[in-house]
Amino acid sequence: MRTLLLSFGALVAVGCGPTTPSVTMADFFPADNEVGSYVKDSTGLQTAKGATAIEGLVDGAGSPFTAKGAQALGWMKYTSGTYKLDARVWQMKDAANATDTYTALLTDAPLYAANTWTDLAVGQAGRIADTGSSYWVSARKNAFLIEVVLQPKDTTSRADVETFAKAMVAKLP
Repeated sequence: MRTLLLSFGALVAVGCGPTTPSVTMADFFPADNEVGSYVKDSTGLQTAKGATAIEGLVDGAGSPFTAKGAQALGWMKYTSGTYKLDARVWQMKDAANATDTYTALLTDAPLYAANTWTDLAVGQAGRIADTGSSYWVSARKNAFLIEVVLQPKDTTSRADVETFAKAMVAKLP
């Protein structure tokens, strides 16, 4: 009798199907004109899974992430008039791994360490840097890290990059 009940329970669970739709990397990026007038450029979404593919996609610049166990990367470029926006989502193994990576970037990655970062209210942890020619937002939510870089830097681009980063973080699980 017990076997029959377990089998029936398994059958019911299979018959019901998933209760939530599957999420893909594309779901983490804003649609055209969803954030201001930013539209995806012709490159489209680029994705990579696993350390080797991630390193290949970002031409070796993913080592601070892959060294900490990055599982996947999504990369999308946007434009709005003369503005160019570069958006990335890094999926880490879990939230603890994402937290460790987010913290370590400031000391272990020269590109991050070379900038002065200011805390920013986005995600579970966020920061922004003025690189001289662009604004760069780095944020963390659960097992994900996002990066948004917007150039040229001017009086409106800081607000735009913050708004865009917040829209991306809102899409993360």
